[in-house]
Amino acid sequence: MPADQLEAAGDTAATVGNTSLAISRYQQAMDAAPTPSRNLFDKLGQQFMTAGRPFETMAVLDRAIAQYGADADLRRKMVSVQASLGLQRDAAVHLRWLIQRGHGTLGLLIMASDLSRPQTVESTCRYSLKQFPQDLRPQFSLACMPAYRGEWQAAAELLAPVVAAHPEFVPAQALYGRVLVELEDHDAIEQWASGTPPPIQQSPQYWIAAAIHYQRNNDLEKASQAYALAAKRAPDDGEILTRWAAVLAQQGSDEESRHVAKRASQVASLRTDVDSLLGWNHQSQTAAVQVAQRLEQMGRLWESTTWLQAALPIQQNPRAEIQSLYKTVRAKLTRDTPWRADDSVVAELVATASSFTPDWSLGDVPTSRTATDSLRPPARFADQAVQRGLDHVCRLHPSTKPQTGLMIYQSNAGGVGAADFDNDGWPDIYLTQSDGDPFSDTSSPNRMFRNLDGEFADVTEHSGGGDRGFSQGVCLADYNDDGFVDILANSIGTSHLYRNNGDGTFSQVKSPAGFPSDLWTTSSAIADFDSDGNADIFLVGYCAGQAPFEQPCFDANLGENRSCSPLVFEAQHDRVFRGVGDGTFVDATDQWLQPHTPGRGFGIVVGQIDSTPGLDAYVANDMSSNHFWTRDRSEEQTFGWSEQASLRGLALNARSLSQASMGIATGDADNDGDLDFLLTHFSDDHNTFYEQVVDGVWSDRSKQVDLASPSVPMLGFGTQFLDTDNDGSLELFVANGDIDDFTHEDRLYRQPAQVFNRRDDNHWQQVPGDSIGEYFSTNHLGRAAATLDANRDGLTDLIVTHLFEPVALLINQTQSSDPPPSSAQIQTPSKQIRLWLRSTTGHRDAIGAIAQIKSDQSTQTGWLISGNGFQCSNESCIRFGTGSIEQSHVQLSIQWPSGVKESFGTVDSAGSFLIVEGTGSAFPLDENEPIAGSR
Repeated sequence: MPADQLEAAGDTAATVGNTSLAISRYQQAMDAAPTPSRNLFDKLGQQFMTAGRPFETMAVLDRAIAQYGADADLRRKMVSVQASLGLQRDAAVHLRWLIQRGHGTLGLLIMASDLSRPQTVESTCRYSLKQFPQDLRPQFSLACMPAYRGEWQAAAELLAPVVAAHPEFVPAQALYGRVLVELEDHDAIEQWASGTPPPIQQSPQYWIAAAIHYQRNNDLEKASQAYALAAKRAPDDGEILTRWAAVLAQQGSDEESRHVAKRASQVASLRTDVDSLLGWNHQSQTAAVQVAQRLEQMGRLWESTTWLQAALPIQQNPRAEIQSLYKTVRAKLTRDTPWRADDSVVAELVATASSFTPDWSLGDVPTSRTATDSLRPPARFADQAVQRGLDHVCRLHPSTKPQTGLMIYQSNAGGVGAADFDNDGWPDIYLTQSDGDPFSDTSSPNRMFRNLDGEFADVTEHSGGGDRGFSQGVCLADYNDDGFVDILANSIGTSHLYRNNGDGTFSQVKSPAGFPSDLWTTSSAIADFDSDGNADIFLVGYCAGQAPFEQPCFDANLGENRSCSPLVFEAQHDRVFRGVGDGTFVDATDQWLQPHTPGRGFGIVVGQIDSTPGLDAYVANDMSSNHFWTRDRSEEQTFGWSEQASLRGLALNARSLSQASMGIATGDADNDGDLDFLLTHFSDDHNTFYEQVVDGVWSDRSKQVDLASPSVPMLGFGTQFLDTDNDGSLELFVANGDIDDFTHEDRLYRQPAQVFNRRDDNHWQQVPGDSIGEYFSTNHLGRAAATLDANRDGLTDLIVTHLFEPVALLINQTQSSDPPPSSAQIQTPSKQIRLWLRSTTGHRDAIGAIAQIKSDQSTQTGWLISGNGFQCSNESCIRFGTGSIEQSHVQLSIQWPSGVKESFGTVDSAGSFLIVEGTGSAFPLDENEPIAGSR
């Protein structure tokens, strides 16, 4: 039968819904035709899709493109099918062809910008599995999204039957190997490796799996080689670059690590820029231009030009100079312009990486968990706010009485700080309010509670420190070196500085720096950044402009307004102010902060974070890369900070994804003598534990130490590391609570706080809430958390704020574990060293100082930090739990902010001490005398 009659027969079968017959006739027509028509290819491909056989559709499109290569529509269809099946990397060649020839739509450009992001169309995959169940390959696509989110067990369950039925299907085999490595299923890994098809070495996932496998076995050379091979196959995969940069740093290849990390940072910023456009539903010209400019910086000029072209017709949020930008970038394009211009150092590393056959049989056996790991008594806390006279509720505007439908600016309220304002030795408390309107002084006053031997009295009215702005966080510090702690109240509007008069009253410092009146400041820090002896100020910005205060976000599924995503709004730049020395400040942002992409900041910590002299600042940004500011050593004559979070491994998680970062906990979490971080994040994502793996370089170890999974259902805000039982090992506290009522999406609104213990094998375990105390058995809208010793019993307490419910004062009632059998000394939970530091060569508060104590059993290191995380200010001292130390004395040394190290000889292994720089002596403080009194 002639080809045209066969095609007509296929048309008849398709019309009556006889798909299998239509496919048969169209295939016969193609075999009979010397040159099948473009239309015939379309018909056969569509019938395969109707039959639930998309992989056959791709085979048809492959033949069509080979014959009609200049047909852009065929390539668009191929991209669509490949992307729907999780094969977006295979679509790269067609995306490139389309973009270079002027066919790059906004949707195609978004896909091309990040080929690691799954484009799975779930309905297509499920339809195919139902219609043609003998082909399980569409199930691979369903596994891509949980794998992308790091839900490895869910991905494994989806992939296992796919690789069993289709062992030659490389994408599923490669991803399955990655999943098994992540799950540390050693027997399954060896079984999988023995049956992989040779083409699997062309998959980046295969080499990522190999690299992680070698990392776990401490073979950094092979791990680096494997990451280079992965990068050769996926040059702009942020996860590969981020992990590779960390390995290079651990190897001591600092220069190479910096180049790879820079590229990773660019990739992450590009993803953030694209997410911002998605937040505008593709309708922001400014956001689209930002993507184009980022691509230009990355040497991806073809895409940059096409993005600018696609942005021209967008009407919302216009960019005035778009025409001139387009002409400038377009003029750089020639026929010889490469698709991407890679960093020369990175390109050389990739080019010189030689392939090898991984040894999947290496040990990689986790450390066994001993019985003693579970014998530590749990932390015990009791909320004693009411009985101790601490009565405060963080209220919002009366219009929020239903406690739902919050605007974004209302969701994050509730700052807290603890400090000894009156120098009587007892920590007082400062709490913020936000029940008025932004950019005004219509809120109820922030409240100050004086600590009278462990009982609290409200002294707000008489103190003069009750700021009435729309307050956020608070920083408590002695900004003017007069020996009394002052107050910096952060606001949506003008942040206000209050000077402690030394007589129980405070005076607002009028325009000390000309703080702008249009800033949304969440958190802040006060310290001597430039080492000139004067306190400086860092204000963390969140969202900019008026839109966050006027624009609600409608939840279509609920039919009501709910809190907006921050990506809908422009980011607010952080600001820094230099202390002049006379109590005033000048804006030094442009001089001190090198050009960077602003984030939407929540938490901040400032201190001597790495071993290089000089203060550093770490800022937790919401849904964009975090910032790590460190001294720019290229200009020794003038002070400045460069942003190096990506270079240091602190910008993103291990998957090279930005997270909704909020709180920051700081401390030596693994007892190895350096500073680690825990950042809290949004629900359906995990909190991130950054372990300092080599000096000044951190790595996301959340999953390896078991801190990831327990945090996924929660939305974390304030967090602190603290030694609850004074055994010398830190525990972790996290305050949780959603930003609005999304219970219709199966999210808890009010959520329980969490406490985690570190076991002897360096893994963490969550402590059951009912074993800690009543507060932990109930749900809250937790916000800020600060540490203090409210009753001066030698145990570290917590104060936690909430939305719509009273503040909690969690008094530590933890009992110690049993002392070692050889110990002649009774171990008590209150055995603790408390150090109150005073600098004489720099700013008095000594932020940036590092203390170390040594005993026969251990060495402990502590840091004096400003900022302290999310909208809070901890009681400013360094604490060491010494309950497990047998000796009655320990060796004490201090590294001051100047970098000078000073020994203070032996001190008692329990008690409070005033440490004054240059004296060489630690002054014991009687528990009944003032701590901060020495001026």
